[in-house]
Amino acid sequence: MDPKFIEKPQPPTPSGDRKVTSYGADGRTLDVTFWGGVCSTYTASAQESAGQVRISVTEKPQEGKKACIMIAKELTRTVTLEKPLGDRTVIDAASGGAVPRG
Repeated sequence: MDPKFIEKPQPPTPSGDRKVTSYGADGRTLDVTFWGGVCSTYTASAQESAGQVRISVTEKPQEGKKACIMIAKELTRTVTLEKPLGDRTVIDAASGGAVPRG
């Protein structure tokens, strides 16, 4: 394959590089949903305050992959909060917008 058609993995941004599309909450557990590629691993983390929970999803390309197919799939990662979500707003760190409950 011509190298100009192979996309090189991009490094993660400091604030998280995947937009969270929805979340589900059960007590202190948040299941965050986002779209990601099949050749990377993803971790989710939360920064909590009194009025909101800010979610970051970070991508790490798999080691040793020279080329990767460009297929995205819907993925979910679980984050455990220090306190139950309650009426706090869930914010996506990548976009700065509120995340809808799914």
